[in-house]
Parts: sequence; structure tokens; C-alpha cells
Amino acid sequence: METFPVHIFSLKDFATVASRFDTAGDLITFLEMRGDIAAKEPFSVQDEAGNIERMLPHVEEVLRAHISPTSEEILKKTVEAFETVATGKLVESPEWRYGLAIDDMIARIHDVDPGLPWNKGSGRGSVDVAQFLGWLTRERRIRLGKKIIAACEAARDGEVHYFPHVQKSRGTACVYLATSQSRQDRLETLQFLVSYAHMKYGVPKCLGVATEPIGNGRSYDFVVMRRPPAPPLLEQLKTFDDPFSSEVPL
Repeated sequence: METFPVHIFSLKDFATVASRFDTAGDLITFLEMRGDIAAKEPFSVQDEAGNIERMLPHVEEVLRAHISPTSEEILKKTVEAFETVATGKLVESPEWRYGLAIDDMIARIHDVDPGLPWNKGSGRGSVDVAQFLGWLTRERRIRLGKKIIAACEAARDGEVHYFPHVQKSRGTACVYLATSQSRQDRLETLQFLVSYAHMKYGVPKCLGVATEPIGNGRSYDFVVMRRPPAPPLLEQLKTFDDPFSSEVPL
């Protein structure tokens, strides 16, 4: 019979955990880490801050056992990133506010305007988008948020600004677009970029998000591709210059 760890927290403990690990990706990673370390360290109820401190010396060992082979530099950065979240330093950082750009998208995914002609589906797309964005860790939301806000600032010039975000380990890619185009035009631009990203990065699922420049209101259009472009579209895409040739995926 398969067993699994049971975590016991007081309300005070869980408040500490929830404040530091405030995304699904962060919280689940923490719980898995905590379960692996539980046999090596005594954990106390009403002292989760102390429990977390006792976990930190074991983080590198646990990561070595579970993550795919990687360089020492990447492993070190992963350990440091976990420690920054676990100790609460990330929540206290003034850069935390940049992650709210992703939080705002998640909060508005299901706020669908039925008056737009492309909002006639089953609603499954909203679930896919929520799942995709919901798994982004706080640290990644902050990095993405910085680039999204910079793109929205730059889009005041009337040009199209965008960048890709690829997570090969999750089999996903995303394109973030900021433009002053009309909703119809920006959706067509987004569909092209998402189709091209799907082809270029070879991932099973590709997402796109479009919004306005800062100062012109706030709305989002989302595009989700769950399968590769059809052969006719694929051949057509190959005739275009690579729109991501100068972009290094975040």
C-alpha cells in the first residue's frame, strides 16, 4: 500500500507557510521538500519558521535526488531561489509587486465578455489559461511581470511589443504581447505569434496573452493552442521571418 506524508500545521504555522509560498508552484514544491526532509529533522507544531530554517541545510541534497541532471551553477541558483522564498525574503522584496501583473491576469481569466465574437467556446480555454499561469512560481511571476510592464510602457510608441517565455520541462511556451492595436487586430497578431512559437519551440501547448499599453485601460485576450499548427498553416508560417529571432526566451 502506497503511503504519503501528512503535514500538520497550526493556524499560525499555515499562515506563515501561505504568506511565503503564495502560489501553487511554490506551495507544492515546499510540501514535497518538507515531506522528504521530515525523516531527517524533527518538526514542531507552532514553530514552522524554525522548521523551515532546519530544512534549509537539506535542500541541495533533496534537489540532487529529484531534479534532472543539471549544471552545478543551475543547481546552486535553484537552492538559492528556494531559500529566498522559504525565509520570506522574496515577499519582503520591493520587487514582489511586479508579480501582481500575472496575478491580475489570473484574477480576470474568467471575466469573459460575451459581446466579443471570439468568446463563443465551451470555456475550457479559461481553465487551461488559469492552470498555465497558476503554476508559475512567485519568483518567475516577478521576472515575467517586469518584462510585461516594460512592454506595456514601450507600447505607447504605437508599435507591437512582445516576448516569449518557454518552459521545456513543462512542455509549454507563452507569448506576451502589448500593443495599441484594436482588439480584433491584436488578437490576429497574437494568434500568429502563438502559432509561430508553437512551431519554433516544439512544445505540446502554447499560450498567448495580449493587453494594452499602460494608460489605455486594461483588458486581456488569451489564445491557447493544444496541438501543432495544421500542415497548411505550418507551411505558411515557414515563409515568414522568425519574429523571435532576437528574443532570448525568459
